[in-house]
Amino acid sequence: MPSSTSSSDPGSAPKGIVEREGALPAGLRLTASDRPGQAQPVPTRDVPAQPWGRIALGVLAALVVGGIALEVNARERIGLHAGDLDNSEISWSNEKIRAAGAPVAIVGDSRILFDTDLDRFEALTGVRPIQLAIHGTSALTLLEDMADDKDFNGLLIVGLADTMFFQPFDGYGGYVKKWHEFRAPYRVVSNEIDHMLQRHLAFLDSNYRLSVLAHRLDDDFRPGVEGPKDDIWKLQEVGEHRATYLWDRVEYDPAWRARTRWAWKGFKDPFPYTPDLIAKGHARAKAAVDKIRTRGGDVIFVRPPRRQNCA
Repeated sequence: MPSSTSSSDPGSAPKGIVEREGALPAGLRLTASDRPGQAQPVPTRDVPAQPWGRIALGVLAALVVGGIALEVNARERIGLHAGDLDNSEISWSNEKIRAAGAPVAIVGDSRILFDTDLDRFEALTGVRPIQLAIHGTSALTLLEDMADDKDFNGLLIVGLADTMFFQPFDGYGGYVKKWHEFRAPYRVVSNEIDHMLQRHLAFLDSNYRLSVLAHRLDDDFRPGVEGPKDDIWKLQEVGEHRATYLWDRVEYDPAWRARTRWAWKGFKDPFPYTPDLIAKGHARAKAAVDKIRTRGGDVIFVRPPRRQNCA
């Protein structure tokens, strides 16, 4: 028998409202404490009639207008371009997979990453190399990584920057290689979706996400602790398969160029490269080269020029 307090009592619903199990009179929402000892259906609220079609169109129009505004701001005011793909850890991992059986691959730091024109290389040689250089990374650790890859037996071009090659730590490349060891499926899918959209939309640049821009506004750091304003901000544009080149704003915007040079101050302190450290580096490099040559590959060392007029 229905309870006298139950919303299922006949006639309890106001006129014009179809009563459902668990439905409550307009403006009333009962809880379990109102019906002790009784099983409680999940209460439901009556949804008032609304012009849902017009609301949906309004939301869609707002999204379109907002997207256009963001895209115009990105291209006209910031100088971003569609087709600039994020150089993510997964992007490097994808190229590492492609390097298996490739005739030519490139490893090194930011110098050979920026100084290699993949299109020009292909036009001159008929072969498009796999770009595996990583900024802020010792080429030695990447050389050893390729030496341990038994699927690679081609020509490896090693970008040799003396200030990076003999450093006793991997740098950013050590972090990137960990991503390659565990390729989380959601990261791979997310990277593909990002690149698909970034080929057409400039405002999706990861350097200008709202979370990144908001973080740069925070000056609340302890004295002597570098914050986001000390970081190197956007410096590069990246095409398909990690073809990397200098962002043109660094060239035409004196203020941005000066800020980029200032942020590079952390690389100006000389590292104590002792004879013992260099000897260990030579031994590691020789062992890695021997591994590659033993299985039919070869290694070439190239020292890209150091440009004094840019960061």
